[in-house]
Amino acid sequence: MTEYIPIHYVCTNKDARKMIFAHDRFWVSNCGCREGNKDGCKRSRIDVCLSFRGDIGSSGSGLREIPLTEVVAILDEASEKKLVTRPFRGEKDRSVTEGICFCCNDCCGYILNREERCDKGTQIEST
Repeated sequence: MTEYIPIHYVCTNKDARKMIFAHDRFWVSNCGCREGNKDGCKRSRIDVCLSFRGDIGSSGSGLREIPLTEVVAILDEASEKKLVTRPFRGEKDRSVTEGICFCCNDCCGYILNREERCDKGTQIEST
């Protein structure tokens, strides 16, 4: 039997920085969970789903290319606001990380839904 590997996992901000600096192009889109929250997110801005490829994004709208300086600003804000750093793996190749979402306990379906499977990673930063 093949081991199930969840598409999402949790990492530290330090690990996220390493992933980010291993790439040279970045795209960001609105968080689909935040877009779906009728009351709006109380924790952070809406455009926090980072992709390392321009042909994929989160379930949200507004995919656009951004410079490294904006990526670092998003990462810094996520750290300041204690968002969960949650990279996502490829649909077809789970050995490849394709991007990072910065999740909250106000909107994120992956946190709020107890049935959702998420690899807790090797370390979890205290929040």
